[in-house]
Amino acid sequence: MKTGHGLATVGCILCAIASVAPGALPVADSSLPCQPEQLSVLIITGSNNHEWQSTTKVLRQACEQSGRFVVDVTLTPETLTVDSISKYDVLVSNWNAFGKGNLRWGETAEKAVEDFVRKGKGLAAFHAGSASLHDWAAFQEILGGTWAKGTSHGARSSFTVTFPTEHPVTAGIKDFETNDELWYNLANLHPSDSRKVLATAYCEITKKQEPVALCTEYGKGRGFMLVLGHDAKALQNEGTSELLLNGIEWAASGAVCVNNDNIKSGEKRQ
Repeated sequence: MKTGHGLATVGCILCAIASVAPGALPVADSSLPCQPEQLSVLIITGSNNHEWQSTTKVLRQACEQSGRFVVDVTLTPETLTVDSISKYDVLVSNWNAFGKGNLRWGETAEKAVEDFVRKGKGLAAFHAGSASLHDWAAFQEILGGTWAKGTSHGARSSFTVTFPTEHPVTAGIKDFETNDELWYNLANLHPSDSRKVLATAYCEITKKQEPVALCTEYGKGRGFMLVLGHDAKALQNEGTSELLLNGIEWAASGAVCVNNDNIKSGEKRQ
């Protein structure tokens, strides 16, 4: 499978927040031409029961090498404000508070994130980046499905990811095999007109297809959640890479460029 987005091998860990120029807010109508401007991404991390340092570095490098994104990282989500996140197009959670009690980001930060998405931007999360903030209803609603009480997984194993739903995020991606953790009994899958299950995988424990990737609409904005990405190696899987970067791009702009070569020509996945 040839993709426009590849995950690269990681060097040293980057923990500092880089300085980037504000990105223009993309038009959400996927029928319009691609915007040549790069999309601005803020990765939220600094607390996780997984190796967030290496996965953050993998994701940051992949986003930047794709040519579609400029990236900052914050280790302090509790400091987010309306002003501090206004220059970004999408926030990506690689954060959770396992072992730290019911840790929250605080009213100011959480309201800023809710307004950010509601007014037309995006929130994405991968793997354990969804596994927290269970008392924050808007966070759960935006992601559409999260790890919570009753969710579990078996031993890490190989399985095939399939795509039951046509969507800009998955257009052109073929079924792929990965070795990762496959969650089952994903929580917060309450009925929602806006939520779509974009990818599934067969779980040997439940004997059924389990959701792997979901997207939602929240106000004028969008949410994306990917179950995959347990560690740097899992995140570097080619199919996982393309799926995650496409999901981030869609959450940011409402559309996905076919590949980097088509950015100038303006071709989008419809």
